[in-house]
Amino acid sequence: MLDVVSVSNNEYLHVPSVSSYAMQENADKTSLIELLQTTLELPRLLEIFSMEAAKITAFNGLSFLYEGTEITVRGSNKGNLIHEFPLMVEDEVIGHLIYHTSEPINAIAKMQLATLHQKLGYPLRNAITFEKVQRYALVDSLTGLGNRRYFDETQERMQQRAARNDAPYVLMLLDLDNFKQVNDRYGHQAGDVVLSQFAQALKGMVRGNDTLFRFGGDEFAILLDNCDSNTANLVAQRIKLFSSTNEVMRMYQVSSSIGCARWKQEDNCRTIFSRADNALYTAKTAGKDCMKIA
Repeated sequence: MLDVVSVSNNEYLHVPSVSSYAMQENADKTSLIELLQTTLELPRLLEIFSMEAAKITAFNGLSFLYEGTEITVRGSNKGNLIHEFPLMVEDEVIGHLIYHTSEPINAIAKMQLATLHQKLGYPLRNAITFEKVQRYALVDSLTGLGNRRYFDETQERMQQRAARNDAPYVLMLLDLDNFKQVNDRYGHQAGDVVLSQFAQALKGMVRGNDTLFRFGGDEFAILLDNCDSNTANLVAQRIKLFSSTNEVMRMYQVSSSIGCARWKQEDNCRTIFSRADNALYTAKTAGKDCMKIA
């Protein structure tokens, strides 16, 4: 017995009825669970699941939304209708599966999808946990910016791409002026407020393809992808304006010195970092609250 579900291109997708699906489920159950256990990568996990879900109903796109993050299956498109299903593990909602379709999902298909969702729950929760561990290992806990390990990995990729495509990047090294006196006079809690506000401000000063880092203490770095020194000058102007107008920065008399270096053909990760570091030292000795370019 077959049910017929209409799809957008006027063809028809035949899916099993509840009874025939249950028999097929017993045959496929082990293989599907095994497939879901082959990866801890969220995108790949959803791709595997989407191939099984497509056997039940036609959909244009599929995504998973959790904790403000949305993972979309490759090749997905928007549909006329959106169907959202909470994904439960041990009576806890870990996220929502979102289907984009051209036609409504009928009641039988919803029942079949619910059974499939149960199989996805635990592997998906494990993948979320793994993704968080990976993310936190590369993130500074106070500011949410990348840490030194993440900087090294990102710069290496950017360096290889620049050499391959002749697409220069810019490295900016930043040091907060007078920050030590904040900790000495007002305590580390006040220092943490300065660092957090400065980091949050930086996020609004760069483009989406640029990356921000905190090395520790009051040392920061910015990697500006595929740009020139004019972009760095613009970012430096924004930082200077923030330092002079933000209430916390003004209260503690904190500004920022910046050393900047633009990638050259002969550069490697070490040499461009050395040039930016020397430029930072020059900015410090030149009176602080300024940027010098190597």
